[in-house]
Amino acid sequence: MTNAEFSAMVSCLGHHLQHERQQRGLSLAELATGLCPVDQLQAIEAGQTIPAPELLTGLCRRLKLPLHQLTQTGYVMRRQLAFSRRVETLVRRQQPVKLVTYLNNRDRLATLRTDRDLQAYYYYYGCSVFQATGDAVRASQQFQTALALMTPQRPHRYQSLELVTLATQNYVEAQAGRSDDAGFALAVKMIREDRVLDSHDALGTIYYLYAATLFRRGEATMAGQILQEGVAWAVQHQTSARLVDDFILLATYAEAVQTVSV
Repeated sequence: MTNAEFSAMVSCLGHHLQHERQQRGLSLAELATGLCPVDQLQAIEAGQTIPAPELLTGLCRRLKLPLHQLTQTGYVMRRQLAFSRRVETLVRRQQPVKLVTYLNNRDRLATLRTDRDLQAYYYYYGCSVFQATGDAVRASQQFQTALALMTPQRPHRYQSLELVTLATQNYVEAQAGRSDDAGFALAVKMIREDRVLDSHDALGTIYYLYAATLFRRGEATMAGQILQEGVAWAVQHQTSARLVDDFILLATYAEAVQTVSV
């Protein structure tokens, strides 16, 4: 990532924070109190500096912005709309233990007849299992069940849910020692080549999970490249679904790569 590219991302971060603050009717002083000096927050919003990850996390929490969300909403189980709405509510509230219990209902599962509904069910189930228990093997089994419902098994184009599931499975398995990035690589390749059948905000999570995995592995330069691509994708598609998490990773990148400056 060049200095110019990094500066552009820092500017995007600042504008996003300013927008979220103004949307909530907060003054600079109200947001900064107890976290940082007002002039530092002004500089952050102006894109002149990037905050440390801890400060950025504190600012985002005060703004009540969602952080570190593994699960993406927006995939409706059409045969059970009330059930689907409850699932999304539990996801947004970040209550994975309750979500596992709620999803573990054979009677409701039996009413889901379409492959699309079942894919969504097993995606949500896999995410909630991992978040609630940390059991990567069990979570991956749910993702694999969802992926087995793809038709055909090696399609030329993919649904966004299929790519998000592939990337999430790769992320979860990486926590248990998986060293390859095949799921991430395929998902990003499909986005780059415009081979995704539906445009969905959740596609942004692919870049975030990929970059987070690379950072954890110590591959900061590659992580920065994927992160930059993810932010560019979000800006192009006018979605802020994963921007906050992306920006916290950007702050982590800035600490890891000391030679980069605004």
